[in-house]
Formats: sequence, structure tokens, C-alpha cells
Amino acid sequence: MKLSNKAARFGWWFSACFLLMCAMFTYILIRDGLSHVQTDSPSAFDHALPWLMPTVLAVFWAAGLGAAWYLMGIPCIEARVDTSGSVHILRRYPLRTESQIIHAADLAGAALVETKDSEGDLYYSIRLTTADGMQMDVAQSPDRAICEAALSRFNAALRASAAG
Repeated sequence: MKLSNKAARFGWWFSACFLLMCAMFTYILIRDGLSHVQTDSPSAFDHALPWLMPTVLAVFWAAGLGAAWYLMGIPCIEARVDTSGSVHILRRYPLRTESQIIHAADLAGAALVETKDSEGDLYYSIRLTTADGMQMDVAQSPDRAICEAALSRFNAALRASAAG
């Protein structure tokens, strides 16, 4: 039995695309120089202030790098229950992978956690808590029935692995 939560991949790709766009606009600014930036507003100067575009790009770079740093710390998680009585936890980050083996008897089981997303809609997670108190969401879905079915299968596999 295996559960996986790959929701972090969206953030990784989004931050990579955002930083790529920052790099492209930085290249355009360097290629064209500051003297060609014009404004169309009749009340504005003929040319933008020379420090304006580098400042805007610096703000975008700072925000993009900060978001990328934060999002790279969120792993994709996979929990696999083996018949040998162990649970393999695999945390994948963009630049590294961590693996942990826990005896199935040391886990109390997974639990269904109900939260709300940013729009106020219900969202469900299957949360696994290790003996040392570390919690990880090994599956997520906006559909409660899908999470409940996966939770019952996972807990049954966990009990069977611990007993056998």
C-alpha cells in the first residue's frame, strides 16, 4: 500500500517559471539599456526615471528568490507500507531526497484531517504521525470519500503489516 502527496511540485514549477521570467526581463533590460524605456502617459516625462526599472526588477527578484527558498523546503511525501512490518517514508525535495524506515507497530495509524482552503472550501488530508511527534500529510483531496477510502486501506495495511 502506498500513499503519495505531490502537491509541492506545483510550487516548485511555479517558482522556477517566475525566476525564469525575471531572468528574461533582466536580459531585456541589459540588452536594451535604460535609455529606451518610454512612457505613453501625456503627463509623464518622456523617459522613465533611470532607476525605476532596475528597482522593480530587484523587487521581483527578491520576492521570487524568497518564495523559491520557502517552496523548496516543502517536500513531496510518499509513505509505503511493506508486508515486512515497516513503513518507508520518502521525502523528495528539488535537490535532495530523505528516506526513513519506521516499524509499523510504532505508528498509531493515519488520521483524516479536515481543513479549509483559501476560498473557504473543505479540504481533506491523511495525516501520519510518527512516534517522535513528526506529522506529515501523505495524501490530500477535496473529496472526503476518496480520502476516507484511502485512509481505511492504508490503516488496514498498517495493521496487517504490524501484526504479520
